[in-house]
Amino acid sequence: MKQDTKLTRYQLLSAHETIAPSLPRTEPFTREELSSFLETHQQFVLKRAVGCRGLGMVKVAKIGDHSFEIHYDRKKRTFNTLEALCMHVEKGVRNQHYLIQEFIDLACIDERPFDLRVIVQRRGNGPWRVTGKYAKRASDGCFKTNLALGAGVMPVKEAIQRSDLKEEDPSHLIQQVDQLALATAKALDDRFQGQRIWGMDMGIDKDGTVYLIEANLSPGLKGFRKLKDPRMYQRIRGIIRYNRNRGRWSA
Repeated sequence: MKQDTKLTRYQLLSAHETIAPSLPRTEPFTREELSSFLETHQQFVLKRAVGCRGLGMVKVAKIGDHSFEIHYDRKKRTFNTLEALCMHVEKGVRNQHYLIQEFIDLACIDERPFDLRVIVQRRGNGPWRVTGKYAKRASDGCFKTNLALGAGVMPVKEAIQRSDLKEEDPSHLIQQVDQLALATAKALDDRFQGQRIWGMDMGIDKDGTVYLIEANLSPGLKGFRKLKDPRMYQRIRGIIRYNRNRGRWSA
């Protein structure tokens, strides 16, 4: 069985016709792939194949015929040749396994991008259900939405209503988010038997298209504790406890 990485999950999900269109293109990093992406994409991200939580992730942008920009957490650096860019990236990657992923031009709130954390759970062998979700808005000058970098949290409905999507009724977008999250959990069932929780990182681009950016096996729940309404966090923790106790009883 292949080692589980973000790439193997992407490849597994890409085989599903209903999910594949919602996935940003993702490839293993090589110099050749970097050059290929620059021919077809104005922007993309480099991220670690295992783990991450935003660590080591950078955005690469083509800003001219022969000039490129790397956006770190809050800093940017410009390169005037492709060779200079490649050498810098290869030095940063070293011997680590990295991925190149299509950059999703996320919808923004006050010119700051936001994405979504969606929790999908099942009680025992019951059906998958969306048990909680929230929006993460990047801090000023940052393209990442990680809480450790100062991202703010808010309910998904509020985020959509405040965003440049200008959706007066966000219910249909929220329904699309839930449907994609549930389809993803079901698609991963065979490969991850026994998994009872998924943390889906999802995004909505400026045109209102919903994307699955990443599916996390061990999602953090810190963001839910920052919401004013504690009910989602309590519901998620309750199902985690149920499954933990169920495992003890069946041992």
